[in-house]
Amino acid sequence: MAAVVEAREWKNRTAVEICAGIGGLTRGVTKAGFEHLLCLDIDPICVPFLERLPELSNAEISAQDLRYTDFTRFKNRVGILSGGPPCQPWSSGGLRRGSEDDRDILGEMPTLISEVRPEAFVFENVAGLTTGQNKRYFDRLMNALKDADGSGSYGVLAAKFNAADFGVPQVRERVFIVGLRGQPAAAVHGCFEKVWERRTHRNPTISDAHRPAWKTVGEMLSQRDDPGGWRAWFGQNVGEQFDWGTSE
Repeated sequence: MAAVVEAREWKNRTAVEICAGIGGLTRGVTKAGFEHLLCLDIDPICVPFLERLPELSNAEISAQDLRYTDFTRFKNRVGILSGGPPCQPWSSGGLRRGSEDDRDILGEMPTLISEVRPEAFVFENVAGLTTGQNKRYFDRLMNALKDADGSGSYGVLAAKFNAADFGVPQVRERVFIVGLRGQPAAAVHGCFEKVWERRTHRNPTISDAHRPAWKTVGEMLSQRDDPGGWRAWFGQNVGEQFDWGTSE
């Protein structure tokens, strides 16, 4: 997120997040110095997690369906619009029904952008969105995002990154779609270049003297005290076992 922030001069240091989950992207945006006006996820289970984040103490948090939410009240007031729309329509673990899947929210993003007119947007999804039978949908989406607030209103590009390259003990490839209002796509390319330069780890099959191999789950768990057996993490009151308000 820091690379996006460095790409422009900001009029609004505010954010709106949709499909927020339990706050992964949210924390990245707040660490970059932005204050959330709204953080939304349709799953009510996510709301208590979001409410526990001190970064969102002044934000409106809601489980309302974004398709029935009025976003026009945020028009021209938002710096970054971000979110992780459902990946099941495009995921290898889903039914791959694409735009015919009721959970396809990506197709709503151009309309949402036109209503909010953010200075920038960041969306993430599974790598399968850009390949095979989904490629045609992806190309149409990218063109619609570019023209969301008028012809050529946003410079838009997408790039694929692997979380393992950045120290996460999981091989997790995701596509990130970034748009900058009133700037060329080359500016987004510059963002992706900066992200690529900030890799901390490497695929163990690749030789690189400057970066250690991907972290494993075993390595990460070895650094933590045993809470009394893994079953203890699933007690009746999980909040007593783990402080959900802290990040590590």
